[in-house]
Amino acid sequence: MVEELSWGALRDVARLASALDEEQPDLRPALKGLQEFLGGEYTFAVLSGDDPTRPALCLSTFPEGFPAAEYSLHLTILAYGGPIAERPEGVMRWVEDLHTEASFASTLPFADRLGFRACVLTPIRAGSQQVSGVVGVCFARPTAYDEAAAGALDILVSLLATSWANFRLRQQLTRAQRAAEDALLQDELTGVATRRQVFQALEQELAAAQRYGHALSCLMTDVDGLKSVNDRHGHQVGDRVLKALAHELQGAVRLADTLGRYGGDEFLVVLPQTDAEGAAQLAERLLRAARQSDIATSEGPIRLTLSVGSATYQGEGALEMDALLRAADLAMYEAKQAGGDRHCAAPGAPTSMWDPVAARRAAPGPEAQPQPAGE
Repeated sequence: MVEELSWGALRDVARLASALDEEQPDLRPALKGLQEFLGGEYTFAVLSGDDPTRPALCLSTFPEGFPAAEYSLHLTILAYGGPIAERPEGVMRWVEDLHTEASFASTLPFADRLGFRACVLTPIRAGSQQVSGVVGVCFARPTAYDEAAAGALDILVSLLATSWANFRLRQQLTRAQRAAEDALLQDELTGVATRRQVFQALEQELAAAQRYGHALSCLMTDVDGLKSVNDRHGHQVGDRVLKALAHELQGAVRLADTLGRYGGDEFLVVLPQTDAEGAAQLAERLLRAARQSDIATSEGPIRLTLSVGSATYQGEGALEMDALLRAADLAMYEAKQAGGDRHCAAPGAPTSMWDPVAARRAAPGPEAQPQPAGE
């Protein structure tokens, strides 16, 4: 066979094998080139993934409609006595004539149907790492072991192994990157938006409100008495409280709203195109949702209530995001100071120079007093 080998073809196959570390690697051109280089009838590759005992990819040049994956695995098991990934000591297996190898008797009907008599299988291994698959070449006639062909096959398979390892690494890095991106978008404990994400939503909605002149509101909420829950029942129960509350709040807000964890036991809700009256209505929904999220403990249920503060941009003039947040935060503080389980609205329209104390003093008496929920 050695005199029949085209070393120019070897370079072409090597180039194909080295180019497999793209986003979607395609082994078939390299397998076809390897088949032509060695004068084979068919080639196949079986590659493992996260589970080394199960194939992640089976490709071949077997005829269309033939059960290529099953047959490739069958040849691999016959050659090595089991899945290749379970045999890190696996070496090249050169079967000169299937008709003289008793262990391959079960494969003869398929081999005769396809028209090949010999095969060579070699493990895919990147350096000293665990075997990650196998490459096989099938020959139309009995084929004696050829040292030059075996050496060339080793070189090509090592290139394939490196390319496959690079692709697998890229997959792992992509998954890790997506997980990191998810962590930036979703609070790990509660599943709602992170502080960063809800701030980004508020910034975008405020810019749109100022550009188009429509209202924008935000709600700041705080869990009443969570510190005493943590002190009495432990922080694990406190975490359950936050998760249950977040679930109830998420069900109470509208699809266009953004609910995020502001920090600790505080949540921020961004309400696009919502005036002060609409914000008050949604605040009451959040209060009712909190009262429905009782948490069972060994000492009886924990009944939750919220303190909610709201602030509204009326759609006129310039306003910085910090001023709107400060107004909602101070309104929430006022609701908590009044006993909790209620909503208070920031008086007046916040501006970049908004003074909450002066605004509260200037507000009419009845409106300045926090009202219990439901009244």
